[in-house]
Amino acid sequence: MTTYRTVRRPSHRTGRLGLAASVLLGLIASACLIWQTSAAAYTHSTGNAVDSWETGSVHLTDDGGAAMFTVRGLRPGMTGTHCITVSSTGTVPSTAHLYGVAPAATNGLDGHLRLTVAEGSGGSFGSCTGFTRIGADLYDGSLADFPESFADGVGTWQPAGTSDPSAAETRSYRFTYLFAADAPDSTQNSSASVTFTWEAQSR
Repeated sequence: MTTYRTVRRPSHRTGRLGLAASVLLGLIASACLIWQTSAAAYTHSTGNAVDSWETGSVHLTDDGGAAMFTVRGLRPGMTGTHCITVSSTGTVPSTAHLYGVAPAATNGLDGHLRLTVAEGSGGSFGSCTGFTRIGADLYDGSLADFPESFADGVGTWQPAGTSDPSAAETRSYRFTYLFAADAPDSTQNSSASVTFTWEAQSR
């Protein structure tokens, strides 16, 4: 007697289910792998205290508070001397130069006024007693040609900077003027003026 066996072929539906199951298992495996990899990426950071930047300063004062020269009745051949002390309480190193601001003159008087400026130590406003010059004269020429900017200014002083305002660095200056003995009659009833200025710039 012959026995017949019926072989059933997988339906399309069964195949699709199997494929879907395989894809799902693959996604689960990938997710596990990603989770494990991410969990293993330990991180740590550190930071120091707050960093900050503050600017220093340059600061100059003088012991004058008034004009060094207020001359009336100027005559040919007259001369005069005056000293002044400048103090620096800046906190950064700087370079100090002397120059003139707002010069003015009538009848060319400033061209007949000879000005000599020396730099040194000692002396004070109104008195040059104890003044000691450092090096050669800073300027020796007419008032008309006196420099008018920091770039052209005169001076060798370079304050080092200080953190203690009570420990100011100082430099003294001696000014001497001479009205030319041969000044022409055209300089009568004339005037000349200038503001001597010290400026410090950081270096």
